[in-house]
Amino acid sequence: MHRLPFALVLGLGATLPAAAWAQNYPPVEVDRQPAPAPQRNYPPAGGGGARGGGSARGGGGSGRIPDILRPGTKPWFFTGALGPSFYGIDRGTRSEGKLALDFGYHLDGAFEGPSLGGSFELTFGDFVGVNPAFRFMWDIVVHEPLGVTIAPFAKAGYFGIFDEGNSGHALNVGFGAEGRMVLDDVGLVLFRPIQLDNYVGDLFGDAFTLGYTLLFGGGVIW
Repeated sequence: MHRLPFALVLGLGATLPAAAWAQNYPPVEVDRQPAPAPQRNYPPAGGGGARGGGSARGGGGSGRIPDILRPGTKPWFFTGALGPSFYGIDRGTRSEGKLALDFGYHLDGAFEGPSLGGSFELTFGDFVGVNPAFRFMWDIVVHEPLGVTIAPFAKAGYFGIFDEGNSGHALNVGFGAEGRMVLDDVGLVLFRPIQLDNYVGDLFGDAFTLGYTLLFGGGVIW
């Protein structure tokens, strides 16, 4: 009694695909994968495209980092800075202006780590002083997305003055630190809040003179 319906169902299951094949209709296969969700194109946040796919860089918006602010990838640099300089801070102080020109090469091949180079500082005001020196600096990355480094340095060289026909000569040993920010992997700006210079020689009638300098400036990297 129960075998007839089962045989009927089995026969229909075998007959229907055969009939569909005879009519040149291929059997329909059921796609069991869920349909993909609809895609929506949203405008980029911040009014500019992000660099590096998923980066927080872009133009203008809140939380976006402009593309011009990024880490430096080039080892060479040349900078110029200007500011006040004070001689004899351990006794009667003389204030002058100072122009500092520095160059160097980073041994790591990028704008970070140790660098070797030189400097030439020109003092002007009541007297004219020249100070060529060898220079060692170490750029320590403190904020990589903005390309900001803190760079302590040390230098050693010659210092000579010319003051109303009188000359003086001394050995110069100095040290200090500056903050530097790279701009578009081409330029940089710097602020040197401290530079202390020791002068050992015949300057202003003293065998030892201590100086302090504060500088602002900028430069290029390549």
